[in-house]
Amino acid sequence: KLNDELQLSGKTTWFDQESIAAAAADFQEEIYKGIASSDNFLFIISERSVISEHCAGEVEHAIQCGKRIITILIEKPESSLHEALAKVNWINFKDNDFHPSFGELLRTLDTDRPYIIQHTKWGQQALEWLVKDKSKDLLLRGDECLLASNWLNRAQLENKNPKPTPIQKNFI
Repeated sequence: KLNDELQLSGKTTWFDQESIAAAAADFQEEIYKGIASSDNFLFIISERSVISEHCAGEVEHAIQCGKRIITILIEKPESSLHEALAKVNWINFKDNDFHPSFGELLRTLDTDRPYIIQHTKWGQQALEWLVKDKSKDLLLRGDECLLASNWLNRAQLENKNPKPTPIQKNFI
């Protein structure tokens, strides 16, 4: 329901059940690519998700990619939350009506959107640069280099979240 409503609200979503072909060679690798290419990482808190090793790995990957983590509470877990999830205020879908909580989610997704989009862009380019042995051919030049430098300086001066990753800093 959440994915459907996000799409109806004009949001592009990456959802493993819809975004990965059934015959995908490496399901986990496809999930990691989906996380890296997304602007936000939405984690739905339930007992099952909190104890899942797969979900824990996805949280770790989102952290490595420097993603903005947004948590949705649908069930209060008995188990302890991953540290990165515990420090984020969750949006309560468990005790509240769906529509007010959904409105809060939309406002959160739209907060500082241009910064988040650039964070994803520079993160993907930095990762490609790293994977290709820091090829000089992939370095930023001209206006694009200036845009990235301005983005990085603003992020650091304004203490933006998510913070630029070490890979992004090195790349820029």
